Amino acid sequence: MLNEQQRRSREKAIFEAVLSLGEQGQDLTALTVRQIAEAAGIGKGTVYEYFSSKEEILRELTAYCFDSEMDMLESVLEPCTTLTAAEDAALTYLETLVRERIAVYQVVAQALRRSREPVHQPIVTHVMGRLREILYALLDRLRAAGQLKANVDNEYGVFAIISACLTCTVSITPCPSLHASMSHVPQALGYTRRLLDAALRRQ
Repeated sequence: MLNEQQRRSREKAIFEAVLSLGEQGQDLTALTVRQIAEAAGIGKGTVYEYFSSKEEILRELTAYCFDSEMDMLESVLEPCTTLTAAEDAALTYLETLVRERIAVYQVVAQALRRSREPVHQPIVTHVMGRLREILYALLDRLRAAGQLKANVDNEYGVFAIISACLTCTVSITPCPSLHASMSHVPQALGYTRRLLDAALRRQ
């Protein structure tokens, strides 16, 4: 019988197989469980030990992707004790996200829409809870270091950070229909830093 670590390792192999197939241009809605199993290097029957259908795999893949991003964000922000360091870490994270991962996430989102598998509310609630915890911890460290304006409480700080970073992510994500390029990224990152400074930094 598999222990929890082994089980998670196999689930990760299945999720990473789907992401890899998506990166290769495969239509995720047309995938079979057999193709996923082959890409993951495990038997088809083994996949069914974890998931009842391909649709369930796609749905749970969303939670896996969100959790992976939260793990990375927590890792890059945890050492930060100054606003400058936090901005550097957050902006590098966003740029890397857009350059390396967002395209396959868009493929997953399109597959979910076509398969009519919505992102379940508990997943959204879980992710937003984790994000708030990560940002609360960051704001507490910055406040203790005297980096924040006196009137910046955690709720306002979280709102300001998410607003600035979400706007940045949207603005630097290439849009094929508009033939957008990444040439404006440095400017967008600079604007985001200015927004965060204006909202949070103690003068």
